[in-house]
Amino acid sequence: MKPLLVALALLAFAANADVTWLDEGFGQTPYRDEALYYQAAPFEQVGDYWQLTLYHLATDQKAFEGRFARPELSMAAVLGPYRYYYPNGQLRVAGNQNADGHFEGLFRFYDPEGRLQSEGLYQGGVLRQNSRYYPGGQRQRLEHFDAEGRLDGLAQRWAADGRLLEAIIYQGGNPAGSQGKD
Repeated sequence: MKPLLVALALLAFAANADVTWLDEGFGQTPYRDEALYYQAAPFEQVGDYWQLTLYHLATDQKAFEGRFARPELSMAAVLGPYRYYYPNGQLRVAGNQNADGHFEGLFRFYDPEGRLQSEGLYQGGVLRQNSRYYPGGQRQRLEHFDAEGRLDGLAQRWAADGRLLEAIIYQGGNPAGSQGKD
């Protein structure tokens, strides 16, 4: 019986030998009890980029999956599409980062139940359009921004029942006028 227990202990140790424990900022820690996440496999090279998946320690659900320009766990190295997940497995954020390390394209943010909370459209790291949603899925707010990140163009706000509450036209961050409401 004792040799079997020793063999099982060695097998468990070997199974965890390649696991990298990660803290709340995805920084490496040698201590499992300080970790919130783990990396079960090394970076995998796929063409010109490196693929990686991280997991929530408490639930073994995916925490992050994405591509990197180099085998380095840092947001500066993220290249292309990536996704963050809640501990329950629901998608939290879906976004994209360009080769310069800037947010690029459509980002979507979800609540823990999987409902869309907001969407942002980025160009060269600058938020150009932002939409927020009520839990029922109705649009709550829509805003546009200039290349400097200032409100620019039509900004609208709706009630949960769909009634338009406010519509303001901005230019360079300053209100320039308003449109009629319901």
